Amino acid sequence: GLLSRVLRPPIVRARTRSVRCYHCLNHFDASEKAITLSCPRCYQRVEVRDVIVRDEMRAKVVQTCGLVIIEKKGRLRAEAVEACEGVEVLGELDAHCVSHAHVFIGAKATWRGDCTAPMIVMEPGAKVLGGRFEIRRN
Repeated sequence: GLLSRVLRPPIVRARTRSVRCYHCLNHFDASEKAITLSCPRCYQRVEVRDVIVRDEMRAKVVQTCGLVIIEKKGRLRAEAVEACEGVEVLGELDAHCVSHAHVFIGAKATWRGDCTAPMIVMEPGAKVLGGRFEIRRN
């Protein structure tokens, strides 16, 4: 009755965010707290959290449904980087990069490698040491 409704804890709805699978480009909702999960369309495992590089990081492939952020003192060396929500470089990036959103290259950043994205913003002073840049709509 009334007492059980008063003593029952409130229902807390998990907050969600819209993410995009980097395998099949399907949009779907995921919990804000999710780290990895399976795409409901292609069933591939996807990383949904942002990748933040604060110091030296080496990897074969870095893929995320979120952002890849390389901070001022960060260095990322990889064969490939793919991010659905964008790539922001304030430090150094050495990789073939595909972003399904924006790419931002800061004034003191160093970029080595190819870049494919629908929008590329480069501040004056940024160093680009080789690579092919392509603006491609998704």
